[in-house]
Amino acid sequence: MIEDNELIQKIVNGETQMFSLLVERYKDSVFNLVYRFTDDYGEAEDISQEVFVTLYKKLNTYKGEAKLSTWIYRIATNKSIDWHRKKKRKTIFSLFDDNNKIGNIKSDIPPPQELYILTEEQRELQAVVNRLDEKYRIVVVMYYYQQLSCKDIAEILHISTRTVETRLYRAKKLLKKHIKTNNEHGGGMYEARQY
Repeated sequence: MIEDNELIQKIVNGETQMFSLLVERYKDSVFNLVYRFTDDYGEAEDISQEVFVTLYKKLNTYKGEAKLSTWIYRIATNKSIDWHRKKKRKTIFSLFDDNNKIGNIKSDIPPPQELYILTEEQRELQAVVNRLDEKYRIVVVMYYYQQLSCKDIAEILHISTRTVETRLYRAKKLLKKHIKTNNEHGGGMYEARQY
């Protein structure tokens, strides 16, 4: 398999057909990240295309100081944030992806009653995540759903690793508080200890 840097060099030097290999390599990761922000399949597809158009246009500016995946995630995150701000609506993060660290549905399908409880719990958690400030939502999505490291998130967002850790810590506290409050008011079935 051709390494990212070699692939980029070939594309920049005129072998533009090689760009499809880059798209193939990163399209699923980009789509998953964007979908977390939009909760809209069509919008996520459009934004993902924009990410790769931007990547193609700026490929000759890539210096290799950060991993290519980090650079691509940065573009995808910025495009997603722009979309969110333009739409001026709350973002809901879907929890129905098998790769999630949170709210994972097992591959063996549970009985209908159990499935109903699972989906209700996920909707509840989804609503709680949605109430977080943008700066906390972003790190929660990247860390728990995209399974990026604090170091990678820091590089993507241009903040320190310590800031990422602090935001994750505060986000977890806020999530626990929201879940506890919801449970105390009789609406919650999602256990705070799962965070």
